[in-house]
Amino acid sequence: MPFIPAPNSVRVTLEFTLEGEIVVNVYYVSIAAPIATANLTQIAEIFRDSWITAFSPFLSQDLILERVTSLDVSVDGGTQVVLTALLPETGGIAASAAPNNIALCVTKHTLFTGRSNRGRAYIAGIAASSITDNEVSSTVQAGLIAAHESLRTDLFDVPCNIAVVSYFTAGAPRATAQVRGIASFSANNRVDTQRRRLPN
Repeated sequence: MPFIPAPNSVRVTLEFTLEGEIVVNVYYVSIAAPIATANLTQIAEIFRDSWITAFSPFLSQDLILERVTSLDVSVDGGTQVVLTALLPETGGIAASAAPNNIALCVTKHTLFTGRSNRGRAYIAGIAASSITDNEVSSTVQAGLIAAHESLRTDLFDVPCNIAVVSYFTAGAPRATAQVRGIASFSANNRVDTQRRRLPN
């Protein structure tokens, strides 16, 4: 598929290992042009620091953040920053994680309706001790929502905002991606699954 530019946008990839398997979470950030290398570094550092301080206390020690990559996706072949300083970092709950495909789904809301105007983050590494009868504890549920809100607030200092990027409409690729800033987050406490996170 040809490259589709996402105007004034950065793709942030958090790479983890979980019991020997690779886990990846991808976020998008909307930022005013021009996008400088210093911006990419600052954004990657904010994601790393936020994960260490706000996310990891609610996740199993089996989940290990290995690197954070920020990439300018407004142009083909955009500048990329790979951050490994102060990493790896493990989750803060001293208990085994649920199976790799188990996740809490956090929904990202914009001020617009429709599938192209909301997104999801599937957070792996939920401690098995935090799950009862397929429900994540209210403490972890609320903590991971608050962690996303805190991350969004921290990004305002760049300034930028977490975003939803839509590359397709009516099943066809867009010439230019649609970018919508996030207004809020939510999550129910039922566990979700991602088959691609199963071993092998």
